[in-house]
Amino acid sequence: MKDFKKLRIALEGQLQGRKFFTAIKAMNFASKYHTGKRKNGAPEFQHQVEIALFCLSLPINDEKMLERILVHSFLHDTMEDYLVTIEQVTALFDADTAKGVFSLSKVYDGAKKDIKEFFLNLSNDLESAITKGVDRIHNHSTMLGTFKYEKVVEYRNETFNDILPMLKRARKKFPEHTSCFMLIETVLQRDLLMIDQWLIVANPNNMTPNA
Repeated sequence: MKDFKKLRIALEGQLQGRKFFTAIKAMNFASKYHTGKRKNGAPEFQHQVEIALFCLSLPINDEKMLERILVHSFLHDTMEDYLVTIEQVTALFDADTAKGVFSLSKVYDGAKKDIKEFFLNLSNDLESAITKGVDRIHNHSTMLGTFKYEKVVEYRNETFNDILPMLKRARKKFPEHTSCFMLIETVLQRDLLMIDQWLIVANPNNMTPNA
């Protein structure tokens, strides 16, 4: 808990220093919902905080765009997990933010989206695509030894089959941000090598993940 508090204080200091006041508003809003614990015992909201810190390290020179990504990173689970509505996000932020958070939600108002359409829509939204890529990087960093074997396989296969192709499509659609997408893709590809090795060691049934 102490480390999380330090992380959040450090993050808020960076946001204040760069005058990212809308991002701070999003952080405070989302933190009211994410009050539980993650499977690894960490505070639930540490996920959003660490995603935001990673986003601040990305090669993005457009400060307005970076703040939009940070807002998405704080809000990305609020609709799917806590039934926050499009109308709420629109009223507190704006319609574009609400659209982006909606695009990051596999489930909205209890209804599951078509998975192919979900990832296709992500690739057409710059901020959402980047947020989803960094979200998965953080998932990878916390799931080994915490998730059940089958869940790790599920995440691994989704990264390979859906998220990396989505990022590639987004990179082609937004070529001015190639360096940002390439960094995220490289980290995810490195992660997959590590995850595959873990699956081989941890697998009790000599099963191999599907590619």
